[in-house]
Amino acid sequence: MIPKPVAKRLRKGEPAVNTCEVFPDVTILFSDVVGFTRICSHITPMQVVSMLNTMYTLFDTLSEKHRVFKVETIGDAYMVVAGAPEKTKYHAHNICDMALDMVRSIDHLKDPSNGNHIQIRVGIHSGMVVAGVVGHKMPRYGLHGDTVHTASAMESNGKEMHIQLSSATHEHLKGSHFIFERRGTITIKGNVEIETYWLKGKRDKDGNAQAACPQFGTQTISNANISGPEARRDEEGMGPTLVAGQDNDDVKSIRSHCIKMEITGHSLGSMEEHRVEPGHKSHYKNALQDGLQDAHLELDSPESDGRDSIIESPDSSCDSPCSKSATCAMS
Repeated sequence: MIPKPVAKRLRKGEPAVNTCEVFPDVTILFSDVVGFTRICSHITPMQVVSMLNTMYTLFDTLSEKHRVFKVETIGDAYMVVAGAPEKTKYHAHNICDMALDMVRSIDHLKDPSNGNHIQIRVGIHSGMVVAGVVGHKMPRYGLHGDTVHTASAMESNGKEMHIQLSSATHEHLKGSHFIFERRGTITIKGNVEIETYWLKGKRDKDGNAQAACPQFGTQTISNANISGPEARRDEEGMGPTLVAGQDNDDVKSIRSHCIKMEITGHSLGSMEEHRVEPGHKSHYKNALQDGLQDAHLELDSPESDGRDSIIESPDSSCDSPCSKSATCAMS
């Protein structure tokens, strides 16, 4: 996976190392499937591939919607970045919008080993990276630096169906509509202590809170107060922000997309087991409140998007860190 501008430079004969560039501020997201090793031990390899294909097809659509760049997948790990190769000062906003949609939309996918819902962990961190293509055989656009490893640690030390982000990312989101809960300090590899937060949801323009998933407790979120200045994103042509209930056609479109994948053999198992059930319709509508837009949707129409941030009291902590090590060794 190589960005088009970089690919053009390589076709002209430019050395791969010349494509490497320092990006002083980007935001990186890692996600993985909770209990992936256990799941694989109870199903066939083809079922594993089918499960990952269904999930990653959904995530790829979300990455196009939120204008983030898919770096790679490593097994069950999915990695995206905002701020590189296309620079934007709203890289943290784009990634967090992506993370919320990931957690919401994964709810309808079933674990083929036991029929339960698939669960994911998501970790986010912001910082400096060097990005570019290294070598000439099977070239790939990669990210290098401590920011990559810290983002991976945010995921591996998180909780199922939770989005953990670092204080560095949290700083970028002050004055936004995102809703946070302070987790506290965690220690990652190298005895480095990092202040982290849970991303619990987001308020729409009417002030209505939408939780990332049912486990976060929408009642607690709905009682929070909005404070902070409004932020504008029209400078970079981010386009209008859709809210829950704005367009039923978006929900119908993604449900049709999932059913179509099942019919063509890309389901997690049998069609009967993994289709989008009617009982999930109302939850799915809320889950995909922003709608999955077409990749070619015009995104340059100016639109103001007021954002306020909320940090709730630190009433929960994680005492069961995941044993999964950092999934990306790029530096």
